[in-house]
This record gives sequence, structure tokens and C-alpha cells, in this order.
Amino acid sequence: MSVTFNRLAVQADLTVSVSRHAPGDLQTGVRRQVERIDGVTVESIDVAGLQPGLNDLTVEARAELRVDQLADRTREAVADRLESGFGVSPSTVRLLGDGPPE
Repeated sequence: MSVTFNRLAVQADLTVSVSRHAPGDLQTGVRRQVERIDGVTVESIDVAGLQPGLNDLTVEARAELRVDQLADRTREAVADRLESGFGVSPSTVRLLGDGPPE
């Protein structure tokens, strides 16, 4: 028996650490950091704040995401998935509904 998981549309307020040496602009750095998380695709990113550090930049951003491969389709499961990414901390997660299947 096969199980099909649809993608879940999510809006999240995130704090993301981006290396000062990351290629591209700030939005590209945030996108790359978030898309390193398994099953997460970034649809859009809006940078809301920036805190410079010695080796990295701490970026506050609002992101529209697609998250797949979730058996438990709750805010907590999405937040746990996002927190599994290095340098990514969600402060707010809103489920927007089902996205198109892969």
C-alpha cells in the first residue's frame, strides 16, 4: 500500500542565522538556509529585521513555505521540522492549507 503526502502551505515568522560570507544577497542567504531543511520549499521570503553578529547575521523574516513528508499535519510538527534546520528558529507558524501534490 502506498501513502501520498500532499504539500502543506505554511506561513512562518523565522529567525535565521546567515553567514556573513554566504554568496548572494540577504534574501538568498535566508532562502538557502531554510531550504536545507528536508521537505521544505520556500515560496517567498520577506526580510523584517537584521541583527549583525561577529560571524553571521541574525535575520528576522516572514516566509511562505511548502512542507512535505509530514505524517502529523499540525503547527507543532511543522515547527519541529523547521527547528531541525541549523540556524533556523520559528517564532510563529500558520497553516494555510494543502498545497499541490508533488
